[in-house]
Amino acid sequence: MTDETPLTEQLQHRVDGGVAWLTLNRPEAHNAITPDQRDRMIDLLKAASDDLAVRAVVITATGKGFCTGADLRASRPPAPKPEGAPERVAGDVARMIRDGAQRLVASILDCEKPVVAA
Repeated sequence: MTDETPLTEQLQHRVDGGVAWLTLNRPEAHNAITPDQRDRMIDLLKAASDDLAVRAVVITATGKGFCTGADLRASRPPAPKPEGAPERVAGDVARMIRDGAQRLVASILDCEKPVVAA
């Protein structure tokens, strides 16, 4: 699987028997989560929370490892900086990762259904 692999393959989703399954599918990267995967997972958790047919959510993964955390090699273009600002302010990368991780954790906590990592 490569970075060009469709997002729907990198983070698979299905509902079966009242359970929403979210499957991380980047075993070659030890299922490290890209920003796009994180955002898709947040959207899918919200959808599962709102879906009356879903009774629980299971987050799982393919391959040997569940998830090694944020994929530090995957990034998005930085937000535009004001004229004259330094190219990279100390802490920008850490701040982006932390903010994204906090949004993902909040979406799990805010989900109205039990969320299990297995």
